[in-house]
This record gives sequence, C-alpha cells and structure tokens, in this order.
Amino acid sequence: MDLLNERVVEFLNSTYKFPNCRRLIHTLYYLLVSILHKESFELKSFALHLFSEIEIDDGLPCPASSTVCIAACLMHWSQLQKGPHDTFDDDDLEVIDTYAKCYGTIYPELDEINVTASVFGLIRKFIINETGSSLISTIEVQDLPTITILLVNSKKTQSIENLKEIKVLQIEDQKEQIKILKNSVPDVFESIWENIEKVSLNAYDLLFNLARIHGNSEETFQTRYLTTLNLYTELKTFISINQSFLQALRLTNADMDEICLIARKHEMAGKHTDICGGRYVFILCPLTILDSSTKRIERLMINLHERGFTVKKTNLAQKGVTIEPEEY
Repeated sequence: MDLLNERVVEFLNSTYKFPNCRRLIHTLYYLLVSILHKESFELKSFALHLFSEIEIDDGLPCPASSTVCIAACLMHWSQLQKGPHDTFDDDDLEVIDTYAKCYGTIYPELDEINVTASVFGLIRKFIINETGSSLISTIEVQDLPTITILLVNSKKTQSIENLKEIKVLQIEDQKEQIKILKNSVPDVFESIWENIEKVSLNAYDLLFNLARIHGNSEETFQTRYLTTLNLYTELKTFISINQSFLQALRLTNADMDEICLIARKHEMAGKHTDICGGRYVFILCPLTILDSSTKRIERLMINLHERGFTVKKTNLAQKGVTIEPEEY
C-alpha cells in the first residue's frame, strides 16, 4: 500500500495543479485504485458528487467520515455492476471499513476508531495498555433517542486563504501548548488529562444508560421521559466540564469561548471538536419534544448568526453509512 500511495502522489504531482482539496483528490484516487484492484469491476466514466454542508477548504470536513463516504460510493458502484444493489449488508460494511482505514496512509495523525464509528454508527469504549487496545463495550447510536446538535464554525466570515492560515497556526499552537504545559507543570498536565479521561468515561456510561432506558418498553413513557431528561442534564454538565479542561490546556480560542458562553446563556452546553482542523464547536441541544425547546434552539441559532458565526443544525448519525434513495 505504501507503493500505491507513492504512485498516487506521483500522479497527482504531475497532473493535479490545484492546491485546494488536494487531500480529497488524493483519497479518491487511492481508494479507486485499491477497490478496483481487489473487487475487479469494470472501470467506466463516472461522476462522483461529493457534497458536505460543512465548509471544505484544503482538506476534508471530517477525514474519517468523508473517506468512508468515498469508499462506500465506490463499493456501491462495483456491486451495481454485478446486479441490483440498494443496501449495505454486514459483510459490505466490514469491507468498507477495511478500505476506509487505508486513510491512515494519507492521514497518519488520525485514529481508525473514527472510521469504524462512521461505518457502523457506533460509540465504542476501549481499554488501552502496553499490549494494545481491547474493546470493552459498544453503544449503537440508533438505540439512543434523537440527539440534536449544532455545529458552529468558530471562524467568523473570512476568506478561504485566511482560514487556511488560521487552521495551520491553530494546530501548531495546540501542539506547542500541550508540549509547554506537559514540560513545565507535568503534575498539572497529568491531573487535567486524567480528569478528561474520567469525564469521557462517565459520559460514555451515561450514553449507555440513555440507550438502555430509551429502548426499555417495560417502563412507562413518563418514567423513560423523566429519566432521559435527567441523563441529558448530566450529559450537558459533562460537556461543560470537558470544555473547561480544554480551556485549561489552552486548546480553545476566544471565538470558541464566546460560542460556549452564548450557548450557556441559552441553557445549553458546547465544546471544541476536531472537525475541519479543530475550528468547530458542537452544542448539545435539549430534547425537541416540547415546542419551547425548539424555540430555544432557534433563538440560539439567531444569536450565533448575529455574532457572525455560521451554524449547522443536525442530529447524531444513527445508522452509520447507508444508501439513500436518489432525489429528483
């Protein structure tokens, strides 16, 4: 695979002169050759429409999920040449997962766990030790109630070139901040890091309980609803705590802090996420069963827009990668 990647890079250097979205094109060609070789389907002219509601600049909005989408498209195309194909079975998903993990060649700094989460729609809990990692438990996102979130671009309206410069500086600054803090006050650093891990584990256990109560038909609707509300309140607290630790590590910036402050004023919680080079904040929205919750979300979105931030309202993916009917 290293040889294949070298050949793809040579091809791009000789034919692709545009710097924008180079990694996207790199990923497409790498996967195309890999899947073509192993699936032995007929290569014909094709058009691939890759669309994202999150801004794409010099990379991919989320390398793991974007790579999964490209691999799934090519797998679907190869299957269509063998006959009707309108859904991915478990075997298909395993193959897509294997192909998509090749992105480690292109994105060596990223974790393969994100690929598996995107393919299967899973939240997984691992234990990592000197011998490697072991899977402890799994939550299927489809077992959770619909979780609405806002994705907020922490960079106010700016040119693409400025965004590229900020993105690079931000990532380098984060690495440098972690290095400085770890070397200058190792005890403080380890304490913060351990607490981040504890909060993450507590949040996982909470989501596990949320999935369990949501699917428990033996409980009354009122019991499930009240328990879900209480768990949501705890989850909001964990998100706020996690964000405060990231601030302590100086991994956020003034715009991110402003977004989280605005969210708190609307009784919601936000935190930094690594989408698009780490310039996005996600905000956990309240359950939208009540009209008042929907109106609160709308007011928050208006407030963020007024402050110059772009906002995307969405839900946590509940299915993993799927084939959707074509819209005409």
